[in-house]
Amino acid sequence: MDFVVDLDAAAAEIRRRIPQWTASGLEPGAIIWRDAAAPWPPPPQTDRASVVDPDSVGLRFSAADAGVAEIVLYRGGRADLTVIPNTRDREPTVSTADISTPETFGALLGAAIGTLGGSH
Repeated sequence: MDFVVDLDAAAAEIRRRIPQWTASGLEPGAIIWRDAAAPWPPPPQTDRASVVDPDSVGLRFSAADAGVAEIVLYRGGRADLTVIPNTRDREPTVSTADISTPETFGALLGAAIGTLGGSH
């Protein structure tokens, strides 16, 4: 797969937002990497140094009053966002976006937070 997005720069977009998310009550999980060089299915990795050929980066975060969201960016430029609300009156949603720069991924992270009802 072609590299369209620098996943390390995308991970930096995640890391720079974590303190603000945490301060506003969100619970971000660890940054997760997938290694294309690992045997299938590749296990999720939290240590970037152990990933030889990064294929994706992402994380899961939750808001106690709103639910859980997971966002994954693949090196080919596709991002998947899954939102699982914690109320029965809202269905889980899955959406995709084409991402060409770490900055557009950062904007998607902001939108993902908005889907949980926050202004984080």
